[in-house]
Amino acid sequence: MKKIWFWQAGIISFLILMFSSVVVHGQDVMKVSSNNTQDGTTAGARVWAGYGTVSENDITPSADQCGAEVYWNLDKNGVMTISGTGVMWDFRDDAYFFDYHECPWKDQMPNIKQVIIEPGVTYIGASSFNYCDNLEKVVLSETVDAIGEFAFYCCGKLQNVSLPKNLIALGEGAFAYCNSITKVKIPDNMSYYGASMYGNCDSLADVYIGGNRDIPNHIYYNALFESCPSLEEIKLSEDNIMFETVDGVLYSETKDLLIVYPGGKKDKKYTVPKTINRIWTGAIDRAVNLE
Repeated sequence: MKKIWFWQAGIISFLILMFSSVVVHGQDVMKVSSNNTQDGTTAGARVWAGYGTVSENDITPSADQCGAEVYWNLDKNGVMTISGTGVMWDFRDDAYFFDYHECPWKDQMPNIKQVIIEPGVTYIGASSFNYCDNLEKVVLSETVDAIGEFAFYCCGKLQNVSLPKNLIALGEGAFAYCNSITKVKIPDNMSYYGASMYGNCDSLADVYIGGNRDIPNHIYYNALFESCPSLEEIKLSEDNIMFETVDGVLYSETKDLLIVYPGGKKDKKYTVPKTINRIWTGAIDRAVNLE
């Protein structure tokens, strides 16, 4: 199985900076508000720490179990239904050695064409449906407030997914390499943005990030929409206090950090603003029109 890592070197970012008047150190750093807390009770902490890991007190799960009170069923038509109450477990991936659960449908992934998350389920576990090559549709209940890292990673046929309005956290690479996704609307209450959460989505052309001025705590990582060659601009709600956009380019709210230069932006040249002192790895990857 191909393993793809998101902490790759930002070569293009470095070359652009060589010709700018701004000295920038390419850093894989996270942005955290000064009053952010990580108490393990938030959806963001779930995604960060791996909420559904195995503990010594775990009982042997039943065949249809994928959480303490969450269950799965795959019918003959390829429809996977996740039902119950609470969080799904996080599942092992070949690229990781975390103490996660073994995915009970791992051998049936090629048969999954649709995933339905029913009301009551609040968290989609890490690597739950990654590499589901025939998955085309995902329906998420409004009770889902967090999606784990690589949950739908590399699902090439997956169409646009409507994110729940109550979604707070989206893990690293959650929808990365989903090359049939064309648009994304980030809900207003999002406060945890995982690295490359929509990275390398070749058809992604429309991104809108909502906002809520009443959310004081937020965390975000590098290159949220890196290497998306069809993306010309990133749109931002006026109520978003985490980010800033200028001509479709995504910056930190203080405009000292370049987060993403849209890969499909038509401009042939880009001048790094003088306020920038950091550029994240992958921020300018696959900018197809830059000369």
